[in-house]
Amino acid sequence: MIGKKILLVFILTVLSCRQSAESMIPYLEGYWEISHVEKKGKVIKEFTMNTQVDYFEVHDDLSGFRKKVNPTLEGKFIVSKHQTPFALKMIGNDLQIHYSDNDISYVETILKVNAETLIIKNEDGIIYTYTPFESLDLKL
Repeated sequence: MIGKKILLVFILTVLSCRQSAESMIPYLEGYWEISHVEKKGKVIKEFTMNTQVDYFEVHDDLSGFRKKVNPTLEGKFIVSKHQTPFALKMIGNDLQIHYSDNDISYVETILKVNAETLIIKNEDGIIYTYTPFESLDLKL
């Protein structure tokens, strides 16, 4: 009986520490640089330098888009016209990104996002960890 009470307290503590879906939304918008990729708890790829950065833009109605941009040495970006539209949806305690691009739809779940990190899980269970992009403005 005491073991069940301890287990219940532990579960409630873990659940209460989880970031709420709604509290994540303000942090998503911006430039994010991938740091590593995990599958089944193991890092399968680490990135030390990136030539592309992911840019997320979120609108008041929770629609938005994701775009790949290329940073330059002058602190600017080379931007293509292509962007992938999405809708943010709160499903239970999860914040999901529902993409729809050229008749292809897929969903990613935001596991964590704050000022220092963005962690996204795709439908195949692959987890992508990002850090905020910091420009190298070299004043060339």
